[in-house]
Amino acid sequence: MIYKLFVVDRSPSIQKIIKLSFPESEFEIFPFEESSDVLKNLTKIQPDAILFSLSFPGKDIYEVGFYLRSHKEFRNTSVFFLQGAFLPLDHQKIASMDYEEIIKKPFDSEKLARQVKAVIEKKRHPLSIPEDPSMEYILPEDDMVGSKENTSQEEVEKEIIQTVKPIENDQAEKTKEKILREVKESFQKEIDELKIKISKLEKQNKDEDRR
Repeated sequence: MIYKLFVVDRSPSIQKIIKLSFPESEFEIFPFEESSDVLKNLTKIQPDAILFSLSFPGKDIYEVGFYLRSHKEFRNTSVFFLQGAFLPLDHQKIASMDYEEIIKKPFDSEKLARQVKAVIEKKRHPLSIPEDPSMEYILPEDDMVGSKENTSQEEVEKEIIQTVKPIENDQAEKTKEKILREVKESFQKEIDELKIKISKLEKQNKDEDRR
């Protein structure tokens, strides 16, 4: 049986990594860059699982969550959140949704594929699927949510390379290099955005001190 998986993330790199790591014989991937497109296609496609980036505005996540809860045909649809390396977790933003796991980036995509499949099958066949262990992350066990700020770019690049499933053809190396290059750009963008936020906070604190 082929399972339908929605991947809601604006990063082309993440989309490609997931597409490479989830076996085509088991999963059909539907990539989306906007939550509005997700809502338009939920009823038509009826996914078995959704990987939803937490980088989307809270209202977008709420709308998808409300729709899933309001329609009984989606009671078995599993939701996994993808959390960026420098994105703090807003518990209020996701409190309205039922979800399986919060997956930190960078992640072990092969383990994620196994976890998603296990959760889907457990919901479809609750009496025949044994309890699946919780998601194992690449991060150390003592890492807490939102503590990836100290991760070096070198470590991220190493982990990203490990997430790419080998492709048995002549284009394997070129594909990996392209994905790694795009991930570097995405990583740098997150760093730049974090610097801007820090700068704004510092300016705000200085203005308050002057008062």
